[in-house]
Amino acid sequence: MGAHRVRSETDAAVFPISFQREDQGIPQRPAQIWVEVVPLVKGRLPSEDGYLFYDENFEPDMPVPVIHCRCRNWPKEADRAAIRVWFAQRPVAPDEVVPLTKVANQTPPSGEGFELMSVPGVRYQVRASRRPKPGAPMQVRIVERHRPDVPVHAMKVELFPPPRHIVHQFDAEHGIVLHTMEFDAPSGKADPSAELRFTARSHFTEAAWRIEQPVTLGHYPAQ
Repeated sequence: MGAHRVRSETDAAVFPISFQREDQGIPQRPAQIWVEVVPLVKGRLPSEDGYLFYDENFEPDMPVPVIHCRCRNWPKEADRAAIRVWFAQRPVAPDEVVPLTKVANQTPPSGEGFELMSVPGVRYQVRASRRPKPGAPMQVRIVERHRPDVPVHAMKVELFPPPRHIVHQFDAEHGIVLHTMEFDAPSGKADPSAELRFTARSHFTEAAWRIEQPVTLGHYPAQ
């Protein structure tokens, strides 16, 4: 893993992460990744919650696989970051697979959402809608609600086939995660084969390669 110079933006800190070979050969892109960026503040213990990245959103036209971990609302008092990285050369099978049509716009048995058997303490709800503009993509919004003892990075959720646009928003203070995904739906309906794939952090990190210990990088705020 290569950790490169941190770039500051108006509302974010961007951490470029690359995947390289020791023999300087051309590496293949990892099939799956899991990256955690944890802000570090002098005099404070590191938080269990940080910024999570698991979409294989590699930068184009680069000599090696590179992802840009954009951490929005970076804490002003944090001048360093601890980076933890796992990756899999072959896809790690998800813990649960749920047809999108089974849960989208459906009322769950519990008002808090559908229960996940593989990650106790997490419930979710799904809403699918099409924007009024003709030809606009369909949008799927997934809300996770975590018990106070279950961290927001305890799992990942993916939509298959892969959407064209993804945004993840994590609220560790309130135990809520919002995923917004967009995909083309020429017929005006979601692909009947579309499915949600849930993978527990513990399962992925046990099955994947990892760096030996977290890498600490300095972050310099934008002037």
